[in-house]
Amino acid sequence: MAKPPLSHHDIVKMTAPMSRAGYKVNLARCDRNERYIEFESTMGSTADITSVFCLELHTDQDLLVRVVMHSSGLVSTLRAKFNDLEQMLNCFEQVPTARQISADHIAVVARSYTLAPNLKSSETKPDIRLNFVCAHVANLELRVDISASGGMPADARLLAVGTASTNLREILADETELPLDHRAALALRQQSMSKPINNKLSGYPDDLLAVLGTQWRPLRFQGDHWKCLLRQLGKGNSRSSLAEKHVEQAVQHLYNTVQRGSSHYHRDNKKARWQVFFRRLQPIMVLLGMLSIMPISWFLVSTGTMSINPLALSITPLLMVGAIVLTAREVPVMEIPSTPRDLPSMSWSSTNTIDVNSTAISKQ
Repeated sequence: MAKPPLSHHDIVKMTAPMSRAGYKVNLARCDRNERYIEFESTMGSTADITSVFCLELHTDQDLLVRVVMHSSGLVSTLRAKFNDLEQMLNCFEQVPTARQISADHIAVVARSYTLAPNLKSSETKPDIRLNFVCAHVANLELRVDISASGGMPADARLLAVGTASTNLREILADETELPLDHRAALALRQQSMSKPINNKLSGYPDDLLAVLGTQWRPLRFQGDHWKCLLRQLGKGNSRSSLAEKHVEQAVQHLYNTVQRGSSHYHRDNKKARWQVFFRRLQPIMVLLGMLSIMPISWFLVSTGTMSINPLALSITPLLMVGAIVLTAREVPVMEIPSTPRDLPSMSWSSTNTIDVNSTAISKQ
């Protein structure tokens, strides 16, 4: 059964712990019907960063959310279910805003987390899990959704800064709201999207991230952005740390690659590109190998070269079933990729590289 709209008395009562901590309710931004309470923004670790606390009082759960925004348009959220608001606020204050959004001359990186709901006291060190990363680097926006559970690969997208796509998911894999679309950051996001950057995405090679290692699958062009998977993340606490490490490496790699220009890409990554090429051939070679077992066995038996138990001829379908089970988390791509070669000199240029601090948008 849906809860009734919030009354003024409800708002005062629910926000008492936040008020005692010095946070003021922004009544103009609250929505009583949606049971949403927003507080006034505060300055973050730098002048380009602001943070806003929100209470989302849903039917089945109460959420405390800290929305941290960078003037470039990036948004990070820290979310947690709570029964004791004061206790959860103490846990939030142990997580600095600089952990959610960091910026330097290379990139702006926004990391969104969920606090584990099993905290028993305010003295307990917060157990936070990474669920989404979005980075602006060299006029590119890298999005990585790590929220899937059970050791599943993370979904990664690469698009031009300031552009939107109808092919992008509006929610994360765990069915929570995309941090970039949080209502507290709506005005900032609309302003950042109004200044798209012209970037020829189709000029980038599909092994742009795969050259970093087996954890990155090759990119697939979706018409207005690139899509790939980040693998080998495991589960539990190690999943967050591995994802942060791999995304950090990808951000540095994207910056260096775009800065040097396309004419240097093949020479800088020649060995890694050939390794990617042979990795991409593996699925179809394994399939062909399995399919060839039965006709080869029948040929050898029919010519008298060898004898074999008829039951052993069922090995091919058993191998097929085994392959399906082993690839349940990720469907292998059957392809014959083109061989690595030099890229056209104008695929992209070093002028695509920007100083992230120069793209700051004045805050509302």
